Amino acid sequence: MTRSSTASATSARSHSATSAQRIFEHTVVFDEFEGRGLAGIHNSTALNTSVQAGHRIVAVCPYVKRCLSTHRDFDDATGPVNPEHLRALR
Repeated sequence: MTRSSTASATSARSHSATSAQRIFEHTVVFDEFEGRGLAGIHNSTALNTSVQAGHRIVAVCPYVKRCLSTHRDFDDATGPVNPEHLRALR
């Protein structure tokens, strides 16, 4: 399992349950950086990078789920959340 995080303005955790999947667990924008669109920029970059690397997107994070519901261009790369994914996050 891999963990990744970003710059000091945002923090996100993603995990690879398998080499073909990237689990988006949680997105945080620190208070002093709120209202600047950083979560959207961060997640857009992370989603695009994941797809380009051949990963399937598994969205546990409510913010990422909401983004995916309105940005249908990721539909072909999105997989369901399974108990295996939730166990990987423990």
